Amino acid sequence: MKTYVTDIQPGSLVEEVFIAAEKSVKTRGDGSPFLSLVLADKTGQAPAVVWDNVQALSAAFSAGDFVRVQALAQDYRGALQFKIKDLRRLDPAEVDPGDFLPVSRQDPQQTFAEIRRTAQSLTAPHLRRLFDAMFSDTRFTARFCRAPGAKLMHHAYLGGLVEHTFSVATLAQSIAVFYNSREPCLNRDILVAGALLHDIGKMEEFIYDTRIDLSEKGRLEGHIVLGVSMLESYLRDLPDFPDEDALLLRHMIVSHHGTRENGSPEVPRTLEALLLHMADDMDAKFWGARVFMEGDPGDGPWTAWNKPFSRFFYKGGGERTGGQ
Repeated sequence: MKTYVTDIQPGSLVEEVFIAAEKSVKTRGDGSPFLSLVLADKTGQAPAVVWDNVQALSAAFSAGDFVRVQALAQDYRGALQFKIKDLRRLDPAEVDPGDFLPVSRQDPQQTFAEIRRTAQSLTAPHLRRLFDAMFSDTRFTARFCRAPGAKLMHHAYLGGLVEHTFSVATLAQSIAVFYNSREPCLNRDILVAGALLHDIGKMEEFIYDTRIDLSEKGRLEGHIVLGVSMLESYLRDLPDFPDEDALLLRHMIVSHHGTRENGSPEVPRTLEALLLHMADDMDAKFWGARVFMEGDPGDGPWTAWNKPFSRFFYKGGGERTGGQ
């Protein structure tokens, strides 16, 4: 069983696997080199130093690698620090990524099964064929079920993308049922298909092996461009796919952030695209606020100031003192 950073006390001997989140060679006052590291797992991180055999150990690994360390945990200026005696790099296949990256509380495979059932409920045969092609691609499905939904704010954990996608599709369907029950006005098939497709580019936007971060493609193109490109790669193998529906699906991907200021190349210009944007925004903001409130360390009824939302959140359990 893994011993996590937050479980380690100063004075203990440690032999454990961590991510070398940061690495740099520095110089002591006498001019000799030492290695400065930050070791991390899913619970937190702590600084580490290597005083001896610096060149050989430094050459053995890179920042971002998994490393097994033998170290003394010590107190340095009131905080935990590792004094490393030995270290070796591990292949990622040797470790459980769930020890190092946050993971969904839901089973991604079960969530994906729900998504498949949602796709199978589409009435248009050409849309079902599109998702059959995607979901029979084992590389696509493996990455879809593993990818995070974001780096920060919402669903920023392994399995977050499939969870967020299912939430958005479910919200959109529920709202569509309500409006169509009064007067049919929404193309339910296009709405659901767009909801299932809107964030597929995040599979390539992020890296999520030893850490969750933007990939080179993510930094240079972004998940909207990547998502349209992925959709096109499947549409090319479906020559009978209606041009108008292909156009509408592309539009839903490029407009789902709602405004150009928020990163959308185009604003929503169909009812389905507008509803998708609202469902996506609702799920992202709800989960962002919920995770922030659950992680707030204070004992009082109010959270700390949340900068993205520009507000305090009320947690209950006390008088309404402080906050706004």
